[in-house]
Amino acid sequence: MVNKSGWFKVFEASLATMLIMGSFLFLLNQTDDGSDFLEETRDLRIKNILENIDLNVSLRESILEGETEPLSNYFEGMLGDQNSYNFEVYPLGEESINKYESDKEVISYSRIISAEGNTYSPRLIVLNIYEN
Repeated sequence: MVNKSGWFKVFEASLATMLIMGSFLFLLNQTDDGSDFLEETRDLRIKNILENIDLNVSLRESILEGETEPLSNYFEGMLGDQNSYNFEVYPLGEESINKYESDKEVISYSRIISAEGNTYSPRLIVLNIYEN
């Protein structure tokens, strides 16, 4: 059993390296602020709001007829004052790209609303939410 202290130094250096790497990985993992979860929650909530528009027959018909006031009231009731937002309704195929000047991040969601048969032309709802 020659050179027992050499093996001990190798073990000690390996252990020190593992401790340093473990603490580095622990600190790296702690920097997550949960923003991914908040974004997924917001996306799911907005998608549910747009899905409910499609399921609400009277609201869907008013959109297809070109009325935007019921939709405005619906968004105000669902989104409230917690987010600044705007929306636009286009006949499908006539949508345009609007540039909004804002110092905030803009997240856009869209939904196509259509009717059974050929009574109304489909409409595209574009909802823009401005993050604070």
